[in-house]
Amino acid sequence: MPLYELVCIARAAAGRSALHARKPAAGVATGLSSFLDRSASSAQQSPPTPELAPLDQTRALIKESAIQVLDSRGVVKGFELLHTNQPLPYRMKRHQEIFDSGDYWCMQFFSSPETRKKLSKSLDFDERVIRHTIMKVGESMSEITGYTPPERLV
Repeated sequence: MPLYELVCIARAAAGRSALHARKPAAGVATGLSSFLDRSASSAQQSPPTPELAPLDQTRALIKESAIQVLDSRGVVKGFELLHTNQPLPYRMKRHQEIFDSGDYWCMQFFSSPETRKKLSKSLDFDERVIRHTIMKVGESMSEITGYTPPERLV
């Protein structure tokens, strides 16, 4: 199993620019919101679910990514939260929103190429992720560390 490194920029607390959020069409939004308002008032009110703090959202994303690798018989070598609420080098658009800042984190893991593809696909659809990339560090431990056994030196 090759060693991969995932580098990810996740949504930060103040990373969303409210002026650039996509607005739905007026006719559809008005009709849908009035329908939802009527059905919500007639239905029994459920208690509100607590929102996760922004750093908790990033930690949950890291945990979900690690669990996805582990469920596919991979091994997580380590992960690191690099920066929180760091300004981005330029404004980035993702999921029809524009972001100015984000949380940077990375994870090293051993897995099959199929697992890497599944993880990349799930991060593509996750709304907490602004950008991600998965790099192949090496195929074997000797390739990664540069260590050659003594019997191969001769």
